[in-house]
Formats: sequence, structure tokens, C-alpha cells
Amino acid sequence: MIKAFIFAAFLLVNGVGSGPSDEMFEKLKTAPSVQEAAQPEADILASWAVSGSGTVDLLLERAQMAEQAGEFDLARALYDRIVLIEPDFVEGWYRRSVIFLQQENLPEALRDLNETLTREPRHFPAWLRLGNLLEMLGSRSEALDAYKSALDIHPHLAPAKRAVARLSATTKGQSL
Repeated sequence: MIKAFIFAAFLLVNGVGSGPSDEMFEKLKTAPSVQEAAQPEADILASWAVSGSGTVDLLLERAQMAEQAGEFDLARALYDRIVLIEPDFVEGWYRRSVIFLQQENLPEALRDLNETLTREPRHFPAWLRLGNLLEMLGSRSEALDAYKSALDIHPHLAPAKRAVARLSATTKGQSL
């Protein structure tokens, strides 16, 4: 009995098993409207923002504050520490990719987006950012695939819908 309790406490402290549930993603995917998708989307995003480590959660909070203040180097340094301390915490990788994009460091942004999606293939914001990045690089077909991947997870994701419509038109020979 004590071993089971210690194991359960270990799981809670280390964040194993944390993150959005399959049920959350199912609700998001089957929501009949944008309004009804809002709550599962918020639940998923909130779930990704909790690492299970007090230290990492504090670093994340400070990194977000630095990012909002425009202190991108500090934010990146904090995200560096997050991925070092808790490499399985996908939000650290994702948020650092956003900083790299803001700093126009596309190779590093691409690396972190790939890391995010390797660790959590249902991370629809990462698919959306990947589509944006691939478009910036001129890879329209691959960008279209990334946007479609985002929509497979979150069918009401407006920026992905607009991008798919725009890129589908260009691949059919129509101009932007």
C-alpha cells in the first residue's frame, strides 16, 4: 500500500500523465460550433501550461512576463532552462519556438516546433505555427499540410481555415 502511494506521489510530482486528455481532444474535434469548441480549446491550452513541476511552472510564468514585456532574450533564456529541466514539457519547446520566430531565428524555431510535435502530435498551435513558418520559407504545399493537420485536431481553428482556403486557391492555379 505504501509503495503504491509513493509511486502515485512520484507520478504527481514529476508530471507524468499530465496534459490534455483524449476526451478533451474528442470534445474539441466534435464541437458543432466555434462557440462550443471554445471551452475544450481553453481546457487543452490550460492543461499544456501546467508542467507538474513548481519550478518549471514558475519559470514559465516569468518567461511569459518577460515575453509580454518585449524582453525576448530573457524569455528565451528562461525557456532554455525549462526544456533543460523538463524536456517532456511540450509547452516549453513550443513557447521557445515562438520566441525564435520573433527573433527571426527560423532554423531554431523549426527545430523546436518539430520537437513539440514529436512529443505532442495533437499540439494544434504548433501545427499552425509550423504552417506559418513553412509559408515564410516558400514551402506552400508543406504549409498547407501543416494547416490541415491543425484542422484535423481543431476543426474550428479560424487562422488554419483561412490559410487552407488561401493556399488551396493558389495550388489550383488561382492567385492570392
